Amino acid sequence: MVLKAECTTKAIRQTMHFKNVEVLSYEILYPLFSSSIFFKGVQKINNYYRENAMLFEKYCRTALYRMACESAAEAMKNGYMPIKFDAVQSFTLTYNENCAISLYIDRYMFTGGAHGLTERVADTFELGSGAKRIELSDLFPDNFSYKPYITDAVIKQIKRAENGTYFDEYEQNVKECFNKNYFYLTDSGLLVYFQQYDIAPYSSGIPAFVIPYEKNGPMPPKC
Repeated sequence: MVLKAECTTKAIRQTMHFKNVEVLSYEILYPLFSSSIFFKGVQKINNYYRENAMLFEKYCRTALYRMACESAAEAMKNGYMPIKFDAVQSFTLTYNENCAISLYIDRYMFTGGAHGLTERVADTFELGSGAKRIELSDLFPDNFSYKPYITDAVIKQIKRAENGTYFDEYEQNVKECFNKNYFYLTDSGLLVYFQQYDIAPYSSGIPAFVIPYEKNGPMPPKC
């Protein structure tokens, strides 16, 4: 019996203009799951991601497009070439086993300046329970103090790292910026991440750290 879901990619793409000049392009990729065993669960998950994609497209076509047009109008007024805004949503499926799925979505937006910004959102679901969301605490023994366990592990990994650049006050930042929702699962362990600029400069991207599965720590889901 296959205790996982099949996944394909849905896409929404559009380029928008202002006075015959391209001022905004967006591409929104989101997952579409299928499973004869977990039919109700994947339908619920599919509705969730489709609705979120539609909301992001609405934002692109309204608020972001208005910003792009205002920027273009100002540039044209001053004799400059307008800056083209970009919005890109991608997703990565990181875990699809043991009646559970885990993935993250990155949303990159460029609205001028030296570079764009990326924000990451992650989700983990139990397929066999009608797509119940798996919380970080669910992966640890009952009443386990998982926050110091994770932040200590992250700080130790940073100290041992030969590559990577972090802010001088990274220990304090790790503890202050830790977010219980910033995690997803992989085959090798629980992965926690921080947003851009939380603990490191832009050049470091989105810092991510694997916390291996172990008996007295995080454990993978079970059917």
